[in-house]
Amino acid sequence: MFLSSGSPGSILLRIPSRPAISNAAEWQVEFLADPDGDMDEGDLLVDSELVLPASPDLSVGERTRRITTVHSGQRTTMREQTVSRPQLTSAATILARMEYDDDSGHHSYDVVKDSLTIGRGGIAYPVDIRIASSADVSREHARIRRDANADRFFLIDLSSLGTTLNGRHIPRGYDDVDGTKRENGVETALPDAGKIGLADTVFLEFRRVR
Repeated sequence: MFLSSGSPGSILLRIPSRPAISNAAEWQVEFLADPDGDMDEGDLLVDSELVLPASPDLSVGERTRRITTVHSGQRTTMREQTVSRPQLTSAATILARMEYDDDSGHHSYDVVKDSLTIGRGGIAYPVDIRIASSADVSREHARIRRDANADRFFLIDLSSLGTTLNGRHIPRGYDDVDGTKRENGVETALPDAGKIGLADTVFLEFRRVR
């Protein structure tokens, strides 16, 4: 959980939640500065994670239910998602490579796990590929998922201004219902090589490694 007033010299209160499968775990409270400066004075951001019980049917690692709620002025928005924490492949196994240019220069990224998130990131928006760009690129803009059984990659749009694949907009991967953003399972198959556009601002070249 994160709380912040966002005013100069404000503090950020972080309360990691307890695993759902244990009633004996203790709460831990940390006071941190807001490194991104996203919150205005009087705003409130609550980011909580709950580790879900393990399922024998899952082969991608443990799952975490994450809820982010932002109170800003008279508006409250909520984002819910269940994240599977994928098990890393061998350190020597590179599944794909991505290259892109943003405001900080040219970058290359080796894909070595079955799920990664792309965006501007932030204290409540952990991403694997952090993009230095204008606010047109969302904090969590897109996710790439690999189906290990089928050995296929998929692209999921999580953004406000859209994601393109080879110049074409892909369908949005979430529904916005009464201010709550919930992922809907919609995803687009990635070819072995493709150009991913974030709000027509930053473009990433994706290439599968065989």
